Amino acid sequence: MQVCVLYHQDGEYSRLTEEFVAELANHTDKKISLLNVDGQEGRRKAELYDIVDYPATLVIADDGSLHNYWQGSTLPTISDVVSWLNV
Repeated sequence: MQVCVLYHQDGEYSRLTEEFVAELANHTDKKISLLNVDGQEGRRKAELYDIVDYPATLVIADDGSLHNYWQGSTLPTISDVVSWLNV
């Protein structure tokens, strides 16, 4: 399992999103990717999983399937994300 967080690096919620990812990293040993959707890799990931609202937090299985996601300005709680990582 891994977590991918998509956001606009220069957007309204960029600092909040970066702080969320840093805090999440303190609670799990799983891979966490922070991708700018204005970049090629972030845009590709958003298109692949049909994400249209940012920031978006994705929990992705090792086979690439999407287990859960949250979109929009209300970030999930750390415990919500960690509980999905332990599935």
